[in-house]
Amino acid sequence: MFHTESLPANTVAVMGVSAPASTSVTISDTLVGAWSTFVCNANASGGSAAAWVFVQPLGASPGTDTITINVGSSNTQPVQFDITFWQNISTSSPANGSLCAGNLTAGSGGLVTPGSFTPTANNDSNGGNLIWNYTPICSTNAMGNPSKWVAATGFTLLNGDIIWSNDQGFPEASQYYLQSAQASTSPSITATGDTADCFNSVSVALKVADNGASAPTKIHVAKIIHESYITFSSPGTQHVQFPTVGNLRVLATTWPSGAPGSGAGSLTGVSSSDGCSWAELNPGNGGAVMFYAQNCSPCATCTLSLTYSGGQTLPQASFRLYDVQNALASSFQNFVGNSGSCTDPTTTDAPSITPMGASSGLVIADNGIGTGPITGVSSPSGAVFDLWTFAGQSDSDLADNADGQAHYYFSSAAQQNYDWSEGEGNQDCYWIAAVFD
Repeated sequence: MFHTESLPANTVAVMGVSAPASTSVTISDTLVGAWSTFVCNANASGGSAAAWVFVQPLGASPGTDTITINVGSSNTQPVQFDITFWQNISTSSPANGSLCAGNLTAGSGGLVTPGSFTPTANNDSNGGNLIWNYTPICSTNAMGNPSKWVAATGFTLLNGDIIWSNDQGFPEASQYYLQSAQASTSPSITATGDTADCFNSVSVALKVADNGASAPTKIHVAKIIHESYITFSSPGTQHVQFPTVGNLRVLATTWPSGAPGSGAGSLTGVSSSDGCSWAELNPGNGGAVMFYAQNCSPCATCTLSLTYSGGQTLPQASFRLYDVQNALASSFQNFVGNSGSCTDPTTTDAPSITPMGASSGLVIADNGIGTGPITGVSSPSGAVFDLWTFAGQSDSDLADNADGQAHYYFSSAAQQNYDWSEGEGNQDCYWIAAVFD
């Protein structure tokens, strides 16, 4: 289960899900209820994981949404999803052809080729078609690691998961392109350097339609990417693919003083392949740590390098990457961070922050917890909980390590108190919040 911020009217959601091949996947949400059945799925055959693609109009009324992925069991693993919300897509019959292919062996250099398909109906007079493709691994663990994902000719990369290390991961990528005239399309993608793994591929064509939607003009979170790893030896550097469309980038952790685990090495620096400079927000008092890069240009091929100090094996950990549009060139205002005791069932004022300067903008807030899970954020009203939750969740789950993360659009410089729901008794917490405009 996961939550969204307020979505515009006539939004169409496109979701790719990867799960064990024996799983039956259904989707529901609070705006429209049960989703239509999947458009098509890629059964891995010789592999152990399958992929599904769902397309769902979310109704004529705007609003926040809670989306539930039902895979039948509280301990089904692994489960992964990639979702994009689109405006100006037909809401009556959005899907206009599809291609799903399973158990694809990566070729030379990691090329994954599912074949070609042509949108079913000619929609040229209405603007053509949007082609969306999702490519996850077809097994439950990687046997190789792509160094980067490269989109097909004409496509733009939406997401490319490459942080997984030591052949432990579940690499995946999504991409799209706008096709103005009906024609055959080949949604191949390259997992550079990974010739050991097989992949599934699911694609759908969406009919473009003018719904009168326009892009946001105020500061806005365009994308959130979830990154996790199982173990990593410091000192060392992790590389993460982070394609962006905005001018502000934020890396948010729930780690006390930048250390993913007790006694482990700390995250000491972040750099971008395009040279956009990162700054660290580190309370130095046991609070969580955040990095940001402002006044950046959009970068469809960017990667990040995360540098760790120390000489330890870092334990399982996760963090989030925020791609933010329409921020000011000097977007960062202020931050607070600290640590303290969390109480059951609600952790309050962790953190509390008062924006300085502008009276409107964006706050990103984190709360790391010793033994999770944190299941939501109740204050301030309108804050969006940015992690997904599931039955049987615990702090040992790789999905999000059961911590708290949220973002909030504010329209007043009044103090904000972040209150989290949790149910594991009194324990230590470590938090941070940063204000941008």
